[in-house]
Amino acid sequence: MSSVPIVVHRPSNSGDWVDTVHSGGRDEILGTAHSSHDLVVFLESVGIAESEAI
Repeated sequence: MSSVPIVVHRPSNSGDWVDTVHSGGRDEILGTAHSSHDLVVFLESVGIAESEAI
């Protein structure tokens, strides 16, 4: 697994979570999760199992 930090930000006013990765001294938006299920699917798609996402 990569050591690049993936950050799931607190929900926005609309309830969506923005996911970013910090690499090369800057944050890059990876995607937006519209539900907790979307968030789990997104993290699994980048190689993080649900049990690791703590």
